Amino acid sequence: MSANFVSGEKCWARENGSLYPATIRKSLTKDGQSRYFIHYTGWNVRWDKWVQTVDLLKDTQQTRVLVDMVAEKKKAMGKKRKEMEKGSQQQQEQQQKEANKSKETNDAQEETPDAIGLQKERAEKRKRLHMKRNNLASPELLDPFVALNPSANSDPPSVPLPLPYSLKKELVDDWMNINGGENHSPQNAKSLKLPSSPTVESILQSFLSTRTSDLPEWSSFITGLTLYFNKSLPLLLLYPSERSTHPSTLPSKTYGRSHLLRLFLKLPYLLRSTGSVSEGEVKVLVTRAGEIVRWLSREESKEEYV
Repeated sequence: MSANFVSGEKCWARENGSLYPATIRKSLTKDGQSRYFIHYTGWNVRWDKWVQTVDLLKDTQQTRVLVDMVAEKKKAMGKKRKEMEKGSQQQQEQQQKEANKSKETNDAQEETPDAIGLQKERAEKRKRLHMKRNNLASPELLDPFVALNPSANSDPPSVPLPLPYSLKKELVDDWMNINGGENHSPQNAKSLKLPSSPTVESILQSFLSTRTSDLPEWSSFITGLTLYFNKSLPLLLLYPSERSTHPSTLPSKTYGRSHLLRLFLKLPYLLRSTGSVSEGEVKVLVTRAGEIVRWLSREESKEEYV
């Protein structure tokens, strides 16, 4: 399998839930899996390390937009946390002590990605304590990479299915609506209006009507994809809060665009786990799915949350 990155290439690396600019120093491929030795731009070389492909993003315009989106969300979350902590004078005093201690430590030593992670962990502990004292829902902050990656702890598929930025944002917004926003608050949770309009069956038939060649092959693929959706939805494509209200009707005739995007998100991983499908067949299937994904990115979403 050819490497996705080359020596000297600029990229973005994930570290403790954030993205940092980095440079590929060298690569190694073993047992069909690629690993890369990276240097964080502006950091001491002692923080250079080996990472997997799943921890890296190409330095593209879409990636930079995603980086800005993550930064904006974290900035908004920080502002909201400060507002929540104003009600407790004792907690404010404790925060000030920790802030002063953190400042003294930062003046004495170089800040590192690990140090940033430690600061985030302390902030999370303070927030959990505040939520507990005020009898609020336990927080579960949004990490877009967790929401968008169905197998964060597993190796990446040999044939990935890239999603356009607009569809990634739809998936993040869908996660936010279903799970109650940034604080995972049940009071703010919404659900998709069912049956969706259009349904998965209607969406795939609309796409099929745009094909002017290879119609028999595309018809067969759409039939198989619909079957895959119907089998996968009850087990893999529903959030916990959706499972209690899962209708008994055929999923492809009930659910719509958001759940179809969830299937495309997991499709390369599902195909990789199917032992009867060769890598060549996986490539063909993912390529066809990619054409539907690109078509979907040009179509307006009409789903409603209630």
